[in-house]
Amino acid sequence: MDDILKLAKDYSKKRHLDLLPHGNNNILENLDFIYDENWENQGVPYPYEILTYLFDSYYVLPERPDLAALFCWQAINHSYYVQQLSDNNVGFCQDTKGVELVRDAILGDWNNKYKTVLEPFLKRMPDKTFHYVASYMLKGYAMEKKGIAEKYRATSYKSLKRKISSLRYRIFWIMLMESHTVRFPIRHLSVM
Repeated sequence: MDDILKLAKDYSKKRHLDLLPHGNNNILENLDFIYDENWENQGVPYPYEILTYLFDSYYVLPERPDLAALFCWQAINHSYYVQQLSDNNVGFCQDTKGVELVRDAILGDWNNKYKTVLEPFLKRMPDKTFHYVASYMLKGYAMEKKGIAEKYRATSYKSLKRKISSLRYRIFWIMLMESHTVRFPIRHLSVM
């Protein structure tokens, strides 16, 4: 019986944590935490739900970066949900509209509010993230060009292609030029 089945049969949090890949580094020492002194000093309502999602994200680091990302996404999702609810021009909440609202808010106040928080994060973002997005887009592009049924393509590929039509061509050429460092698994397309 492998370790996963043993854990399923007789769960223990300690054995679960022992199974997870982990390192000795503590990523929390390198994070800039979100805090606004106005919440405390001026009695401004603070974003309770967003902060609790972020606390959950911090709690699972460094052992579970996948769950940390999920909790961060829930914080983002909640923030744009709240923003849409406060906009009388919005008939009903949509993810795409919500992401656009958050994007516009960040870009609109980039220098005054968001640059100091987000720029260090963006500079430390590993190339692996960009390679993931590039291979994701390239896979959708290759499936489209091969005539593979749309139901097998990720729906977000279609959205990204529509929103950023030139992106797919840029990614395609970047991937071709860097093909010695990035491998696109074309062979997997035949399985689809």
